[in-house]
Amino acid sequence: MNIASAYLLNSLSLISHSEGGFGLNADIFETNIINLAILWFGLFTFLKDPLASSLSERKSKIQVAIQEAEEQLEQAKIRLAEAEKQSSQLNLVLDPIKKDAEISAKKLKDSVLAQGKKDIEAITLRAKNQILSLEGQIKEQIFSHVIDLALKRVQSQLETNLTQDMQVKIIDANISRLGGLS
Repeated sequence: MNIASAYLLNSLSLISHSEGGFGLNADIFETNIINLAILWFGLFTFLKDPLASSLSERKSKIQVAIQEAEEQLEQAKIRLAEAEKQSSQLNLVLDPIKKDAEISAKKLKDSVLAQGKKDIEAITLRAKNQILSLEGQIKEQIFSHVIDLALKRVQSQLETNLTQDMQVKIIDANISRLGGLS
């Protein structure tokens, strides 16, 4: 039986069951009050120093652990402050770079759009010139074809309707014009 259970049993024997309920047992020898007093005195006398040193060691270990945790916390705060400082410095460097990149991208976009407009205008102008050139060629071909048709028609009419007398009259009229010119 260990010390704690013996103490509990002895403490309970101080309070005994009587016929009317619970009461206080005043018999010193039956309740082992003297034994308990000796036990308590011995425990406090002999175990005081080992318990105190054990508690002192535990207290110092806890204090060391708390101090280490506080140091780690301070170091973490310092590292956090350094990281935030580096982040702000990095932002100071990156912000102008971002702005320059945005400006360059806008200039490049505008330049590409302007060049695209110029290219489209040049292509449109070339297409219009080609269309005009083709229209001119087609008009010339049509004009030439109409003239050829007209000449063929006149020739065929002249061959069918022109008699010998008419030919003489045309030649005489042309000679008289030539004679009047000189």
